[in-house]
Amino acid sequence: MKIKKVFYEDLDRCLFNFVQNGVRITYFNLDSAYINLIKAVVNIGGEQYEPGTAHFIEHLKFWKEGVNLYDLMNRFGTILNANTTECETNFLLYCSKKDTYTTLMNFTSYLLNHRYTYDEFNKEKKIISNEIKGYYSILKNEKEKMKYVKKILGNLDHVNSISKEYLESVSSSCYQKNNIHYYFIGDFSGVIDGSVDKSKEKMELVVDDTLISHSYDNIELFLKIRYLCMNNYINYFVKNKTIIINFRDLTSIKATSGIKLDIFRTNVISYILKIYEDVNALLEFLEIWKVSKGDFTKIGNILENEEKLIELLNEGFIC
Repeated sequence: MKIKKVFYEDLDRCLFNFVQNGVRITYFNLDSAYINLIKAVVNIGGEQYEPGTAHFIEHLKFWKEGVNLYDLMNRFGTILNANTTECETNFLLYCSKKDTYTTLMNFTSYLLNHRYTYDEFNKEKKIISNEIKGYYSILKNEKEKMKYVKKILGNLDHVNSISKEYLESVSSSCYQKNNIHYYFIGDFSGVIDGSVDKSKEKMELVVDDTLISHSYDNIELFLKIRYLCMNNYINYFVKNKTIIINFRDLTSIKATSGIKLDIFRTNVISYILKIYEDVNALLEFLEIWKVSKGDFTKIGNILENEEKLIELLNEGFIC
């Protein structure tokens, strides 16, 4: 499969990384979008504080001055969801183009609010307690899943011991502009002020729980991992800006001749075409690989440079 160079250049023209009003933003412009996607990633997760803290604050973020965020977003027809992981709290919104500015301004004001009434606090405590009881009942025989749930939600004792003042203090510390990363996909003209692109954010690489130093940038690492996945050599996952790789067969890491370059190129190009057409896949790609302007063109250049591509794919992580 062949793709013209202008395709990659067009993708790069759509991509922006910058800081606006103190908040980091990754923006992929789609002029034709009639629904805009907003994702806020806040660097507070289940592992950072007492069990259940980050998740409880996630629930409280839906309140401000007695008004529930769901009710407010319904007025604009905005769909909203949130979840807490071990390392971060995520908020995902879908809104119409005409209501994007109003949605974003109101939503941000809720994220930056740190004062809650006892009525709001007790309402969410009751909801979370029921959530915990439900999970503990459903997953009582699944130890690994229960371990994860306990990290995020805590148990009833944890929830009952947490005070409103403690949650407000942690919220005030963690829900600051410099600790929030927004992802925008769609048409945000009228919202974006055209700030200058910032430098690329790098990712740490961990192999089998041991830190390994490499000269790969994120795009080279993306191509390397896609290749290894095609050969069924690895499992990988991303945790707190770190990509963690587990090799299935250490003896065959360098055995990259089992797949033809043309097949690999087709796989990568098909993947890029897919993310261009699917905003959720595009969001996942932007989040994991921390791409910057010029990275799509770099993918195309490496795929076309057979010598560099072979060198990259044949280079093992472990000597």
